[in-house]
Amino acid sequence: FHFNMFITRTFGILSLIIMRTRSLFTDIHLDATAFGSLCFLPLIPVVPFLPVISTDFYPRDTPTSYLKEINNPLNSREQNSPRKPVLICFGDSLTHGSVSANWVDRVAARHTATMTVLNAGVNSETSRAARFRLEDIIAVQPDMVTILLGTNDLIGSLDDEAATMYQNKLWWAHRNKRPTLDLYEKELRYIVQELDRCLAPSSKIALLSPPPLGEGGFGGVAWEKGATLAATCEGLCKTCSSDRLHYIPLFEK
Repeated sequence: FHFNMFITRTFGILSLIIMRTRSLFTDIHLDATAFGSLCFLPLIPVVPFLPVISTDFYPRDTPTSYLKEINNPLNSREQNSPRKPVLICFGDSLTHGSVSANWVDRVAARHTATMTVLNAGVNSETSRAARFRLEDIIAVQPDMVTILLGTNDLIGSLDDEAATMYQNKLWWAHRNKRPTLDLYEKELRYIVQELDRCLAPSSKIALLSPPPLGEGGFGGVAWEKGATLAATCEGLCKTCSSDRLHYIPLFEK
């Protein structure tokens, strides 16, 4: 049981309570700020420790950390040893792994002797936000890249509050577009084409369809839109001129 997971989920649950009971605040004449303050009082004792434990919120092996290591002139071990093949897992919280199962760490543990696995996942990120993080990925020049994006695009297309939250995470100049399925296709195509253009010809790119969202099952709105995202990913792989782009049907599985 990881303490950082407890803190993350506690803050998430409290935020959800505040957001979903907004109408109640008006009825009982209690504003959201006051209610939120009361909710967070039990967490005051752990606040001094947050700077220490917050480092566990982020993957240790990322494209940025990898570039710092290999470019460090004092790191003679890296400079004198042969470069292992590099896999970069690019995506949102499903890749980041701090609030969900960390499949990237499992892959890294399984191939630690033969491959360097880097985690390029960021929580609460849409495809529009992800497109602005390609610089470090391209600078690494990985041998393989997996792309798993779309869950937050889908959530933002279904919920107004979520859409606003995702837009506010972008720089102000890029907040003018709400998450939609059409925008997802456009941004995903840009990401794939940019990686195809800038990575070495021998590298491979795997595009994963986002898994089903929620528990509504077949026939629900979220399920139908999720199927549309999957079709978008598959169609992009079929129409791409590069033969190094491969489709992994996660949604269909």
